[in-house]
Amino acid sequence: MEEADRILIHSLRQAGTAVPPDVQTLRAFTTELVVEAVVRCLRVINPAVGSGLSPLLPLAMSARFRLAMSLAQACMDLGYPLELGYQNFLYPSEPDLRDLLLFLAERLPTDASEDADQSAGESAILLRAIGSRIRDHLALPWVPPLLRTPKLQYLQEDTRAQRQRLQKHLAEHLRQTWGRPGPPQQARDLGELLHAWGAGARPGAPKGSRFTHSKKFTFHLEPEAQAAQVSDVPATSQRPEQDTWAAQEQELESLREQLEGVNHNIEEVEANMKTLGINLVQVETECRQSELSIMEREQALRLKSQAVELLPDGAANLAKLQLVVESSAQRVIHLAGQWEKHRVPLLAEYRHLRKLQDCRELESSRRLAEIQELHQSVRAAAEEARRKEEVYKQLVSELETLPRDVSRLAYTQRILEIVGNIRKQKEEITKILSDTKELQKEINSLSGKLDRTFAVTDELVFKDAKKDDAVRKAYKYLAALHENCSQLIQTIEDTGTIMREVRDLEEQIETEMGKKTLSNLEKIREDYRALRQENAGLLGRVREA
Repeated sequence: MEEADRILIHSLRQAGTAVPPDVQTLRAFTTELVVEAVVRCLRVINPAVGSGLSPLLPLAMSARFRLAMSLAQACMDLGYPLELGYQNFLYPSEPDLRDLLLFLAERLPTDASEDADQSAGESAILLRAIGSRIRDHLALPWVPPLLRTPKLQYLQEDTRAQRQRLQKHLAEHLRQTWGRPGPPQQARDLGELLHAWGAGARPGAPKGSRFTHSKKFTFHLEPEAQAAQVSDVPATSQRPEQDTWAAQEQELESLREQLEGVNHNIEEVEANMKTLGINLVQVETECRQSELSIMEREQALRLKSQAVELLPDGAANLAKLQLVVESSAQRVIHLAGQWEKHRVPLLAEYRHLRKLQDCRELESSRRLAEIQELHQSVRAAAEEARRKEEVYKQLVSELETLPRDVSRLAYTQRILEIVGNIRKQKEEITKILSDTKELQKEINSLSGKLDRTFAVTDELVFKDAKKDDAVRKAYKYLAALHENCSQLIQTIEDTGTIMREVRDLEEQIETEMGKKTLSNLEKIREDYRALRQENAGLLGRVREA
């Protein structure tokens, strides 16, 4: 057991448990060390569960009980088959602790021993958690950014965007065309341009504006406007600066009003277009319905016109119609007889073909099921091969990261020695069992021989005891000797039974000593006293509150 405990303690150290060097067996584990070992193993096995548990044993008894119950529940969730409670952590026994730690060590991942010589603490656990999170994100499929939201972006051009682009284009064109004019001239040109564009959009608007629109938004001053500007230069230069700015503000206000009017007109035109579109769809639907009704009425009219044409010679037309109906009925009967002659073999052939088709469908479904099973087995084999390939790569990488100074031969030699000792013990046990069986057989044969010998001797001596006194005394001594030998044999058997019971009791005593019953009882008493003190303190606080 000591070798197995050393291997188990080595696995716990690799999982991050700070086991002291002087601890070589599980019997030396304290409650604090048991809690730390279980928490470290849970953090390596399932970081989501172990991250919420503390490896340090709290001072308060209620917190200790809660932590122990949480550890028991986490181990039971992992599939621990035996019963588990808080007492297994607060008052551990050696056999139960060995079973629990072996269960956790078997479920440690292979990468838990990746850095055997490095200190596995909080940093190692953090790195493993980061690696697992990155692997989870890499396993998710990549989604384009535009499809990560439920709203799909469509390219739609509305009148508002067109209007903004048009205003931007006009401003850029005016900025490029009129390079040096000041703000008043630019604002006046833009207002006159928008006024001209709005007047051109409305029918019957006057055409005598200062600007006339042409292709590519090219603007030219009229001769009258040029003459007016040339004649107004001296007068404008003499105006005060305040009047100039007031005129500019008035022009800007007029431009804003004109722009708002144009926007309002555009919105009205858009609303009218939508209304006209809806009316157009309704009119088209009504037209189609009217066409269908007209076609039905035309067909009914043709039938009625044909009936009216037949009315003047009704009796003759009725007789002709009767002959046509009778001939049609005879022809139908004849055709029905011919169809019956052809239908019977065709029906038989159809049933035969249908039966063959059913058989083929069954065969094809069976083969399809076999093919699907084969595909599943192939996929399973491929997945198994891929998994084994990954395990192989992981083992190779772990082998490369392992230190070279650690000799694998020492561990192998130790395991072989343990196996050899177990084999020797098994051979000795088998030899002892065979010797016991032989001895039991010999005892049984001697007992039977003794009984037969005594019976014969008793019969011979009893015959002669009636005639001779010496033989009579010999018979008494023989009976006493037989009785004493029987008592001696019974005493020996009782002694063997007692020795076996003593050995069983000694084994039970060793088992109970391994469970640390006395020390656990002392701990329970101390915890009970601490719990009573905590309860008394809480009651005092409640009374004070």
